[in-house]
Amino acid sequence: MNIFFNKLSDEFVKFIEWFKTKGFLEPSLVFLFALVIRGLYLFEFYKNPFFDLIFSAFDQYCFDKAAGQIASGNIFGPFYSEKYSATYFYFLGVIYSIFGRNFIIIYGIQFLIGAISCVMLYAVSKKLFSRNIALIASLYGALYGPIIFHEGKLLRESIFIFLVIASFYSILRFCERNNYVSAFSAALFSSLAMQTRPNSIFLIPFIFYYLFASLSPSSKENRKGPLAAYFIFFLFISAPLLIRSYIINHRFIFYDDSGFITLALGNSPDYGGWGWGYTPLFQKFLDSGEQSLKGTLLHILNNFSSSPIKFLYLYLRKLFFVCNNWEIPSNVSYYIYRDFSLILSLPISNFSILFSLGITGMILNIRNYKKLRLLYFFSIGLFLSIIFVWINARFRLPLAPFLIIFSASAIAEIVKGIKLRQRMAYGYSLIILALLIFSNFPIGMDKIRPIDYGNTGLAYLENPRFKDLAIAEKYLEKAGSEKSLRYGSRDYYVEVNLFLLDFYQKQGRLDKVYEKYERTKRILPFDPKIEQTMGRLFFNRKDYPRAEIYYKKAIELNPKNFSYHNELGIIYGDSGNIEEAIAEFIKAININPSEPDAYYNLSRAYSFKGMLKEAEDALRKGEALKRGKQVSASESVSESEKS
Repeated sequence: MNIFFNKLSDEFVKFIEWFKTKGFLEPSLVFLFALVIRGLYLFEFYKNPFFDLIFSAFDQYCFDKAAGQIASGNIFGPFYSEKYSATYFYFLGVIYSIFGRNFIIIYGIQFLIGAISCVMLYAVSKKLFSRNIALIASLYGALYGPIIFHEGKLLRESIFIFLVIASFYSILRFCERNNYVSAFSAALFSSLAMQTRPNSIFLIPFIFYYLFASLSPSSKENRKGPLAAYFIFFLFISAPLLIRSYIINHRFIFYDDSGFITLALGNSPDYGGWGWGYTPLFQKFLDSGEQSLKGTLLHILNNFSSSPIKFLYLYLRKLFFVCNNWEIPSNVSYYIYRDFSLILSLPISNFSILFSLGITGMILNIRNYKKLRLLYFFSIGLFLSIIFVWINARFRLPLAPFLIIFSASAIAEIVKGIKLRQRMAYGYSLIILALLIFSNFPIGMDKIRPIDYGNTGLAYLENPRFKDLAIAEKYLEKAGSEKSLRYGSRDYYVEVNLFLLDFYQKQGRLDKVYEKYERTKRILPFDPKIEQTMGRLFFNRKDYPRAEIYYKKAIELNPKNFSYHNELGIIYGDSGNIEEAIAEFIKAININPSEPDAYYNLSRAYSFKGMLKEAEDALRKGEALKRGKQVSASESVSESEKS
């Protein structure tokens, strides 16, 4: 038995040596390490209420719905939303078709792709630099929180990062091997990357230029065939989804129907520099109805020609936010998720560290520009794809792998310089410090938006696995604090606090209802919606005298509001004050004579008074208005089906 185990041990050692000799050992360890980290995050993420809950306002909802359509047999479309490129729809749709809507499997597959991306990061870094730098880069990529965070989302970034790295690696291989297989591989990944995130088209000219420039005179003839094949492959791979988009939308769309809109917002001089928002100039563009290539270019050119200085300031603002440590949210907040995850909270996940080390690495490696030209090209192309549109953290994420490679080279170079006591190493350390200070410059607002707190509170109410009123209240109160007003979100502040009034009333906590009402009224004393909400709360409790008081306050603040008069009429009717009810319903009808509800209410009030003829007239008018609305609605549906 001992002889058997000794022989088995010897064979295992030989296998490891062979595995190591072939260069498989380190990539395998990188893959396992990245997979373990992502497995741990998956375990943490499962305890997050957003794990299997997607609100309809989220971008993820569109991808989720489209994938469900594909899984149910609607392969060609139109899909739930056509404003996004269909590439990720199909990726997700295949998973749904095979495994169903199982979030553990969906995220697991995306995390697996993320682990493969780390191996590719190792391969690219080793090819361009050295084994040590490759290990640093791949481990950095395996631990970088924002990448892991987005791999756990139904968003394009989960596969786009892989496609960009694969595109880079396959182009390097194509230039080395110069054959048709490598040409196809390079064309496949670069085209799929462009189709997944159409704004990455800014990267494509750099790729084309690099391929032409890489042809030395001595080998130009030999490379002509594979290079021509690359462009043919690229066009053929890029064409099907373009054709599909044209057939579905009856007009040319460059994969992503929202592309021109995001470009227009990002080039409106009154844009604040981060996040999504409707500025006056952007709203003017939307109202023009010219959401086409021509219309968008005219919008940009007109803005630039009319105010070039403002245009310059716009790009300085955007540059600041692209480089800032703040993980700018779109639908969900990275910082909220850190409350549920130790892995996302690691210091290595701070963008300011990556940015500072990455830029320093770019400066350090200028002397090796010829060898690293493609690395610089990808970095510049991806940067342009970010800066030209509106800014949020997930748009800059594809740049992270290339900053990681430069960061790894900077770390290795500075450590080497410090060991050799070279002064330049300390000089580069000062550059890193200066960049850290710049990228951590205060943004002048809280990193977590009120709406992020609000969404988290709602998640604790709507996800049955996590339903917890106390935790929901904590987040909703943060959402409804005065910070909402400092963010400029007056409407959201009102919305959240009205929701909280109802939230406390349903629990029978009238002390909290009054406290919330008084606090909100102090801040917004002239908002009638607050009075209306209080009136509804007391009406639901059948406390008609108090309900009447608050509705009268609402009418005092806005006497021309149909709903206030109509609802006050209902309160009068339920409390037996029929004369007052009739008067309020008539006022409501005078404000909005096309709304049938007030006629129905008036008809009932007349019936109680025994005024049957008047009741019949009011009912007939209400029915006529209702039929008119139904016809109008059916015509609208018919028109939309035709289009």
